[in-house]
Amino acid sequence: MNGIIRYTNNNAKTLFNIDEIDKQAIAILANAPLMTEKEMKIATNRLKIMAKKKKIRGRRNIGDILDDWAYKAYTTTMESIQ
Repeated sequence: MNGIIRYTNNNAKTLFNIDEIDKQAIAILANAPLMTEKEMKIATNRLKIMAKKKKIRGRRNIGDILDDWAYKAYTTTMESIQ
């Protein structure tokens, strides 16, 4: 099972069950604060294309997929800070 792992007290907990496309999208979003405006436009277009590919596999709305990725990126970033 693929997922982001958080270790606490020698116990591993899987926070999200994610696949490779999710990992790539989360990595892009995690680096977004460091991007220039041009890089951000390119990243946004790439994320939309990735969301369309993921939608083909599932029945979810593209906006919901993007929101889910943003939530996961935010959560993993905040987890790494603590």
